[in-house]
Amino acid sequence: MTRGGSGFWRRALGYLLAVLLAATGIAWLAPSTAEAITVPQLQVTLNSLTVSGSEPDDTVKITATVTNTSPDPVYGVQAILWRSRDPIRDPGTLRKAEAAEAGWGSRMTATPDHYRLVTRSTEAFAPGAKTQLKLKATLADLGFDTTGAAYAFGLQVLGTSDQSSSYAVAGQIRTFVSLPGAQVPVTSAVLLSTTPSKVMDGLFSNESLSAELTGRLGTLLTAAERPGHSWLIDPELLDEVRDQADGYQVITGGQTVPGAGQAIAASWLARYQQLNRNWGGRTLYGNPDVVGAAAAGNAAVLSRAEMVGDSVLGLSDLPLVVVPNGLILNQATLESLSGLEDAAVLAGNSSATQVLQPTSGGPIVVPVMNTASATAEPGSLESRLLSLATTVVAGGSGQLRLITSAADLAKDESSRPDWVDDRSLADLLASAKDGSPELIEQVGPTLSTADFDQLTQIEHDFATYEEVAPSAAVLAQSAPALARLSSSAWIQVPQARADLLRALSDRVGPHALDDGIELHASSRFVMSSRTNEFPITVTNELSDQIQVMVRIVSDNPQRLTVPPSKVFTIDPGQSQTVNIRPEASSNGVVVATAQLTSASGHRISEGTRIVVEVTDLGMVAWVIVAISAVVLVGATAFRIRQVRRRNAAAEAQVEPERAE
Repeated sequence: MTRGGSGFWRRALGYLLAVLLAATGIAWLAPSTAEAITVPQLQVTLNSLTVSGSEPDDTVKITATVTNTSPDPVYGVQAILWRSRDPIRDPGTLRKAEAAEAGWGSRMTATPDHYRLVTRSTEAFAPGAKTQLKLKATLADLGFDTTGAAYAFGLQVLGTSDQSSSYAVAGQIRTFVSLPGAQVPVTSAVLLSTTPSKVMDGLFSNESLSAELTGRLGTLLTAAERPGHSWLIDPELLDEVRDQADGYQVITGGQTVPGAGQAIAASWLARYQQLNRNWGGRTLYGNPDVVGAAAAGNAAVLSRAEMVGDSVLGLSDLPLVVVPNGLILNQATLESLSGLEDAAVLAGNSSATQVLQPTSGGPIVVPVMNTASATAEPGSLESRLLSLATTVVAGGSGQLRLITSAADLAKDESSRPDWVDDRSLADLLASAKDGSPELIEQVGPTLSTADFDQLTQIEHDFATYEEVAPSAAVLAQSAPALARLSSSAWIQVPQARADLLRALSDRVGPHALDDGIELHASSRFVMSSRTNEFPITVTNELSDQIQVMVRIVSDNPQRLTVPPSKVFTIDPGQSQTVNIRPEASSNGVVVATAQLTSASGHRISEGTRIVVEVTDLGMVAWVIVAISAVVLVGATAFRIRQVRRRNAAAEAQVEPERAE
């Protein structure tokens, strides 16, 4: 018994071990489920989406095209409607839903209206195959029971790559159904602005403005002319167009040539002057980078843009609207704008839908709800449906649509259902209510620290040029030029800013002064007394009258000091000679540098090297002394020789006499 029992257990243990080994072997050989399943890929294109009304029995209809763009067949292809029953009533929630961050929603029940079987589980939807879908559902079935809101909606296409029951989402559409509860006021504002190209009055760095006026800005001006459209004009653009309409020059290859766009500018200007001013507004001059300026602590950028904008004729009656780059506003920038009176600022990252007047003062904050899709192609139906959802979420507060391109214009025109009413920019601003705007934290591109440093440098260059040529006409253009260099447009085109900066520096920078004013002096002066006068000539090749003085810097001030000249004036194309009066304390050779400076002593030239020899008698006197010494020594030697010869002759005569 015991022996038999032991054999039984041994056999049982062996069987168990064999089973375990077999199971382990199977586990080793079989790949994991996650590895075995290949998720099929199908392209799903939205063709149309219509909503018959806002009552429970009204219907949402969707049509789409499913295409197998992959190289593999897909089996068991089926489509079913998808939706979220949660109403979207604020911009933040809409942003999350559009970016697929919300994660809510579910498929609907597989009824004939909600569901379509394309191929059975054993039937291939071959590569290149295509089919059309038409599905529908009532608002009651969808659970869409709140008006004045948007709902996430779409369809999912399921399939499998191996004829199994492991279905996966092979493609989908995610979009929005908008259910307006009442008329929604919409302000479509066309922004007329461009990248600056003006260097000085009548001088431009390129012909880009002409291309803009016949292209993008021509299209936008046509939109601004239409009834129901508001518009915003950048005073800098108007300044440039007026300048070109009067004739202008363009810098090409280091030379200036006549501009070719005078007639284009005059035509555009004539059309602009006919716009309905009751629907207009203006921006700060050049649309400066107010966010970057606030971060850099450069308050002059804002004050300068406001001042220069106010000086552009014909705009003072229009409301002032600040347009930050990318419509991204932060609290620090909002605080920096607090000094602006009767102004507004656009904010694409405002969590509110209402136009708000901060209780702490400052400009009105106007929300601009972003209608750019993170997933849909611009101009697509999904993009248009997102725009409608944005509008319905804005509700009675209204919506501002900022139009800066032909694509924006097309989206605006395709998103104007009968429940949208036009509202002017002035009426939108007048609807502001007291409140504290909440800004969603976003960080956008700005001008760099180096850009603002360059701005400070060119401002310093203007100040120096003003010292040297206080009556120069170019000085009246310093503020507009600096304002143009602060434009947020340069963020996208830094090289264009560098070109404009270089052209401006060539006119008023250090090289302009150094190359335009020449100092002529002898390379060597000799002082024959403790004080002397030496002439130095200065030639003015600038187009402006200058006021300068000459300063001599000695490398040995203990031996030689030179007081600066008085400030003297030279007309354009003229020369003037001034006398320099050095003072020596001891003899010797001193190296000095002659420099041109402004009245305050700011150096404006590289300098000219001068060698000054200091001696009481002077070089000529020393030569005379030396020659006299040589003559004296020679004469003495000659006299001695003559005496010796005479004595020798006398002794020769005495010797014969003695012999006799």
